[in-house]
Amino acid sequence: MSNVQQDLNETADRRSAAGDQPSDCTDPLAPPPASQEEPEPENDEPGRLSRLADKALETAKQTADATISGSRRAAEAASATAASTARVIEESAKTAAAAGASAGRAISDGAEAAVATSASAAKTIGSGSARAGIASGRAVVTGVRRMRDMSIDRSAAVLSAAQSLVASDLAASINDLVAAAVKGSATIYDKAMDAAFIETGIGGSWHRLFDGGHTIPGAFSAAHAASPDDSLIEEALGAVQGLLRDVSTPRGLPLANWDKATFDAVADSLESTFGIPKDWFRELNTYDAGDLLGGAIGVVSVIFGWNRADTETFARLAVGMGISAAVSVNPLLMPVAVIALARAFHKAHFADEYDELAEGMLKGLITSASVLGTVTLVGIAGGSAGVALLAGITAGVLAHVAAKKVTLDAISTFVKEDAAKVIRQIADQACALGDAIGTFLADTGRVAVRRTATAGQAVANSAASVGRFSAEQASAAGRGAVGTAQAAGRLAAGAATATASAVGSAAQRTKALIDRDEPEDAEVDLPDTPDG
Repeated sequence: MSNVQQDLNETADRRSAAGDQPSDCTDPLAPPPASQEEPEPENDEPGRLSRLADKALETAKQTADATISGSRRAAEAASATAASTARVIEESAKTAAAAGASAGRAISDGAEAAVATSASAAKTIGSGSARAGIASGRAVVTGVRRMRDMSIDRSAAVLSAAQSLVASDLAASINDLVAAAVKGSATIYDKAMDAAFIETGIGGSWHRLFDGGHTIPGAFSAAHAASPDDSLIEEALGAVQGLLRDVSTPRGLPLANWDKATFDAVADSLESTFGIPKDWFRELNTYDAGDLLGGAIGVVSVIFGWNRADTETFARLAVGMGISAAVSVNPLLMPVAVIALARAFHKAHFADEYDELAEGMLKGLITSASVLGTVTLVGIAGGSAGVALLAGITAGVLAHVAAKKVTLDAISTFVKEDAAKVIRQIADQACALGDAIGTFLADTGRVAVRRTATAGQAVANSAASVGRFSAEQASAAGRGAVGTAQAAGRLAAGAATATASAVGSAAQRTKALIDRDEPEDAEVDLPDTPDG
């Protein structure tokens, strides 16, 4: 509508600008303008009608032209208005279509965003639930593993402490308990087991190594031959009772039966070659109740931790069993310790955990040494077996807990720091000692210099006094010597004169004698020599 209004305004402007000038745009409804006509002559009716007809024709023509022009302009204005309206409608339609498309896209995007948000929320909720479930499962698994590790660790600590306790002086108490449980008078089965010793006396107190009746097969064989009237159960019970009685004694039972000569030869060779005492070799070939208990604990420890224990724990067990076997000379525990140590090395090799292996061995050494040392101290103090047992277990558990913080890195760092501290202390002490020695020597030097100066001054004064006295004496002696020398000179001059005179007289007489034909026998008197 704005375009139509603009066209109408332009048309009005053009009309106002045209003014009174004749135009084709004259309003056809307006009365024709008054024309300046010449006055018609009177009685000229035909001419006037003709002129009126012409004017009417001209007016009609003008009216037709104005009508045609107005119609044309109205048609153009209507056409322009229709075109503008169509354009406006088209633009409005396009705008509405764009707005609708934008609104549709916005709605679609919002729907997609809502769907994505809902899916994300659902996924987040599901993922959170899944993660929570997984975390809960992992927490449960971790807790179970920690409980298992703690149980393994605590079991290893208790077994290690028990192993060390069995290897200590408490082994005798264990033997006493077993002996008290099976004590009684000797039976026919005991006598059958000792038959070879009773007959030959072989081996003395170590006869069980050589008589053949104290190994497990030998004991059952001797019990079977003891009486033909006993049942198999009675023979088995008699053999077991005899073995328990013998295993609870200090000599124990032999691992195998030895020939006496062979045993002595091997024992002598080991003692002479490696310095191994015969008694230790005898102990190595026998076992008692304490050794049996220690071996059983070792076997349980190895079986319990074969697949569960880590390298460090297995190494700790192996070293503890090895120390216990060496201290108690337990032949049953030694192979178990070797197997445990081999298993620890196997774990360390496949898991590349040699540091854990070394740390475990160190911790096992600390734990075993703590238990053995504690039991020994309690025994020295006169404590009972119960007190020693309680103290040993407590020391073992505490040492096991304390050893957890011991690592090779910590030891290395401690040694480095301690060594550096010791070196600094030694350097400080050396510097302090050097300063003290320097101060002492300086003071001594100053004292010595002062004393030397004083002594030198005294010596110089004495020397001056002696010099003056000596000079005076020397001067007097010189004067006396000069006088003596002068007198001696004078005497020497007189003697020289007398000598010359005597020599001249002797020369003359000698010449006279030579000039003679025969020498005279008369004694020639020589001139007397003056006393010089």
